[in-house]
Amino acid sequence: MNCKTLQTCNKMKTVFYNKNGSLTKYALSCGYVEQIENKEDRNLRLTMFVEHGHIHVKSYALNVWEVFSAAELGKAKKLYNTLKQAVINKDYDFKLTGITQ
Repeated sequence: MNCKTLQTCNKMKTVFYNKNGSLTKYALSCGYVEQIENKEDRNLRLTMFVEHGHIHVKSYALNVWEVFSAAELGKAKKLYNTLKQAVINKDYDFKLTGITQ
């Protein structure tokens, strides 16, 4: 692999991934899906994706499906990161309070 190819690869990483490893707005807009699932219970899954210009944060097990406009990426990521902890901790009784308002 030559240097130009390596630089191109590194540039593509920064286009699709933030420094914290989450997907960028561009990556989500291209159809990439950010997803986490509990290793012990695969039904406990959380996804964030863009469809028709809207950001969806969805978890059937937690009974959550919130839709945000493209301009509300910050709110969507905040909700995703909050729910992510519930998925990791296998917290089925998680209650959403004041996050999406």
